[in-house]
Amino acid sequence: MKKLFVFLGLCLLTLTTWAQSQYVSCERTAEQDLIDDAGRSGILVLSKRSDLVVTVLNSPNAKSVLRGRNRNNNYLYEIIVNPDECKLPKVEVSKRGDINRSRFTVNLKKGLLQAYSVVEVEKPIALDEQNFYEPILSIDSTAVEFVSSYPDLQCKVSPDLHARIAKTKKKNDDKVYVTIVTIPMSSIRVMKDQLRMLNERCRNYEKMFENYSGKNKEKDLDDWDKCADELKELDDKWLMMKNIVVYGSNTNRLSVSVENLVADKKTTYGILSVKPEVLTEAGSLMAEAARLFEMRRYEDAKRTFMNVKSAKDFKVDLTPVINANLAECDSCILYTRYANGLFNKYLGWKKQGETISQKQLVDCASGALEMFQYLSNRNPCDYYSKGIEKLKQEIDKIPLDLRFTVVKWQNDYSGFQETGPMENVEVWAYYGDEGFAMRNLTRDGDLAHKIRKSEDFSQVGTSGADGVVDLHLKRSDLPTGFFFRPVGYKKKAKVKFLDMSNVMAQSQGDYTMRQFRLKMYLDN
Repeated sequence: MKKLFVFLGLCLLTLTTWAQSQYVSCERTAEQDLIDDAGRSGILVLSKRSDLVVTVLNSPNAKSVLRGRNRNNNYLYEIIVNPDECKLPKVEVSKRGDINRSRFTVNLKKGLLQAYSVVEVEKPIALDEQNFYEPILSIDSTAVEFVSSYPDLQCKVSPDLHARIAKTKKKNDDKVYVTIVTIPMSSIRVMKDQLRMLNERCRNYEKMFENYSGKNKEKDLDDWDKCADELKELDDKWLMMKNIVVYGSNTNRLSVSVENLVADKKTTYGILSVKPEVLTEAGSLMAEAARLFEMRRYEDAKRTFMNVKSAKDFKVDLTPVINANLAECDSCILYTRYANGLFNKYLGWKKQGETISQKQLVDCASGALEMFQYLSNRNPCDYYSKGIEKLKQEIDKIPLDLRFTVVKWQNDYSGFQETGPMENVEVWAYYGDEGFAMRNLTRDGDLAHKIRKSEDFSQVGTSGADGVVDLHLKRSDLPTGFFFRPVGYKKKAKVKFLDMSNVMAQSQGDYTMRQFRLKMYLDN
């Protein structure tokens, strides 16, 4: 009997730990930001989970699209938001069937998808900014104060800030812990001044080349390149430097920017424990709907999600996540119908032999594969995996047709705009490891040096007068990415790198032909 109690106790402990670790939290990961060549603004949510429901509460037209996985095996959820409709989207993330949600607000930036990574923690915490500021009696310093119930609260600060960290207990309450980060204003001011001056220099170069009248254009272009490189390097340094990160044992990480801190003022934040929400009837219905979804019973899952709205303890703020789940069920119902139909047609056509063309077979198999891949992304299981594997074996021998259309992207009195196709742009496939240095290689001389020294490069095409480059690639041997090398433009245009996974995610078309429109900046 004693052994039985010990066994049950261990089971309960395991179940409790598993349940606690399921809370979803979102952390800003700026190093994963993705530049959108189409100039769109939005959010990129990265997660090991494929069952996330992502909604934008204050932008009804914003939709979450699962773009597959990246090289780190994270699922990519892309949310495009129109800044004219909503400049500060409020994003809500939850697991399918879970009533607990993580929320964050994003300040949109044009042409950038800002990345947030989803983590699961036992003890979720949140920031609560106080609405008052205290003087610290020092015009040369600023301070941030964190008040919490966590004795082990850690505070990570860039050494470039030269900050002092002091920890103490709150007066008259030894269960409340206070961490004060004091920062010399000079650390912030010097960096901001350097960024401002470099930005001004780059803008001056840009204005200079709008109507260039100098005598040494090559040197001036070199200087502009160097200035742009210095600015990029300093921007990256400031990005890592400006955030104070706080966290405790088994908690998520929270960040506070020092960018807008004021001299002689202390900003106070409370670190709050987020208590998981408990809804008996609504919660159990959502969990049951998620279980049915995992079993691929999408019609039953949809009906159960609809029943959540009739639960006695249903809360109105659950409506967006319920509607998102219903839309997901509708998509999976439709994709299942198409996938099964195309797959059965493919099997039937194969039996007909010579009466059906190879192209018809490939088109049919490719369509079924697209459907199965969508379903597998949303609901991974052996059933979909086996279907995908079988279809891939059939069509992996068929080349992937990839069309790039390269266009000039120039600045005039009305702003940036396309000014026609860009010819004579060499396309080099790169088969090596993707590193930071490779992604930021923009000078023709640097690329030429890499090509001479490495066997990881292969020229696969050159754009014609229409700016088009058609590639025929083996699916079993796809490159890491492509370098686009303008030839004959001197230093008016820079080399550009595109990662293969981003090309596949952002290109248009079907499985057999993908099309990508590339805008390359060309100096006037």
